[in-house]
Amino acid sequence: MRVELTVLGSGTSLGVPTIGCPCRVCLSSDPRDKRTRPSILLRYNGRVVVIDTGPDFRLPPYKRNQFGASFGGPIHRDKTFFHAVYEGLRQRLGLTIVDNVIGAGCHCPAGATITNTACPQLGTVTSVTVSPVTAPL
Repeated sequence: MRVELTVLGSGTSLGVPTIGCPCRVCLSSDPRDKRTRPSILLRYNGRVVVIDTGPDFRLPPYKRNQFGASFGGPIHRDKTFFHAVYEGLRQRLGLTIVDNVIGAGCHCPAGATITNTACPQLGTVTSVTVSPVTAPL
């Protein structure tokens, strides 16, 4: 059996940076210090399980780069000058897909097996067994 574990977030329960925190990590501009709340993705036997997803889980990837340059100098001493300024903004917005309502074929009692033909929201996963913990949901 092959098991694959992916760490989706590695921050604290509040995420990093924490609002109002004066520590070196929270004030850092290094993108490696920006971490979402902890959660993991577990894949085994064709099954996919997401564990402990916080509110950051649904946030789409977003990048924003703001940059600029300014230069100038004299053309004729004490008479004519030039000055040029450029400001650029590049941003990439992610795509938010929210699919909260599961289909009627996705509801079954504990221990039942749901196939992807009855529940198309399973996607490429062929079948799943309903856990007693999630059966009431």
